[in-house]
Amino acid sequence: MYVFTVQVKDVYTKLNKLNQSFVIAIVFSPTPTDCSEFPPGTCTGVYTIQPENGPNMILFCDMNTDGGGEFETLIFCKLLSISIGNDNLYYILRQNSYQVRFDLEEVNSSTAYAVYDTIYVADESTNYQLTINGYSGTVGDSMIDVKNIPTDGMMFSTRDRDNDINPSKMCSITQKSGWCHPRCTHANINGLFMIESDSKAHFQWKSWRKDGITKTRMMDKPSNY
Repeated sequence: MYVFTVQVKDVYTKLNKLNQSFVIAIVFSPTPTDCSEFPPGTCTGVYTIQPENGPNMILFCDMNTDGGGEFETLIFCKLLSISIGNDNLYYILRQNSYQVRFDLEEVNSSTAYAVYDTIYVADESTNYQLTINGYSGTVGDSMIDVKNIPTDGMMFSTRDRDNDINPSKMCSITQKSGWCHPRCTHANINGLFMIESDSKAHFQWKSWRKDGITKTRMMDKPSNY
C-alpha cells in the first residue's frame, strides 16, 4: 500500500512563473523507483522517486501519454529549460530496460513524435555514453549525422568536454548544446530557440524540420510498461 503526502517544491520555480501557480510534489511511501511504479489512477504531476541505490529526485511524471508511466528527462521551449541531468538519468536507466519518446512542436502548433525502443546512458566514467535504437514514429529518424553515423554509441559532449568524432570542430559549440554528438547530430533537441534561422544551433529534428521548432520534450519509461 502506498501512503502519500503533498508538498510544495521550489525546484520547478520556472514552471510556477509560467503558469503563475504552485507546483505540487506528491511524495509516496515507500518511494517508487520510477514513474511506472505509481498506483493505477495516479495523476500526471511532479513526484519524488528514488532509484535502487540512488538518490531521491523530483520528476515530472506523465501518466497519460502513450499509456503513461513516463518521466520527463528534458524539456526545452522558448521560455523554459529543464533537465534532470545525466547522473540522475543513469541511476534510473540502469534499473531496467527503457524506451524513450521525443515530442516535438513547431511554430504552427503541429506536433510529431519519435519513439526509440532502447535507451541507456552509462555513468560518468564512460562520458555518459548513449545507447539508443529501434525507431518508430512520425518525425523520421534523426539520431544520425550528415555522414549517416548514428548517435547510438556516442559520448556526451559539452563546451569544455569535446567527446564528439568531428575532427574539424566542436559540435557542442557549433550547435550550442550538450549532447551525444557524432559529427554534429541531426537532432539538436536542446539547442537555442530560433524561429527562422540557418544556424545549426537552433532546435531541429532534420528529418522533420530544420527550423521553426518551438518545443522539444524527452520522456523515458520501462520497455515492458
